[in-house]
Amino acid sequence: VGRRSVLIVSSFATSICAALIVVGSALDIGPMVATSMYLFNLVFQAGAGFIPYLCASEMLPYYALGSISGLATSINCLTLFVVSFIFPILDKSLKAYLFVPFIVTNFITCLFGVFLMPEAKGKSVLEVVDEYKGPIRFVAGPFVRRKTPSSPITFSPPKVLD
Repeated sequence: VGRRSVLIVSSFATSICAALIVVGSALDIGPMVATSMYLFNLVFQAGAGFIPYLCASEMLPYYALGSISGLATSINCLTLFVVSFIFPILDKSLKAYLFVPFIVTNFITCLFGVFLMPEAKGKSVLEVVDEYKGPIRFVAGPFVRRKTPSSPITFSPPKVLD
């Protein structure tokens, strides 16, 4: 099982759990809300919570990995701050429908995984970068146009002088 499929399943399951939280909140079914909340956290942490950090090392060239990982971590922290800041405001305004934005964002993440995220399982970083460089390419669904590399990527270790 590749990381791409784990991200797809996790984000889809997180969307379902968020929908169950909304239904349970709207119908005032406390045990349904509590169970769905635990499942939401479980499936998020089992996939969508950590997969982006693992995928970076498989899809980015090493010279860019540190900078892009730092930028992604900064954006993640900023996003967490914004969500934490607006959560009470959303709670007061959306009431039982508080988790609707989470349904939408997790479903968009699922679509991203299906259509845009390359599968890096069994490929070297050079193969992934060579296959998916350039503008955004669809990697699944009706828009797929797999391009075979014009020349095979080979790696030869540096020669050691005696």
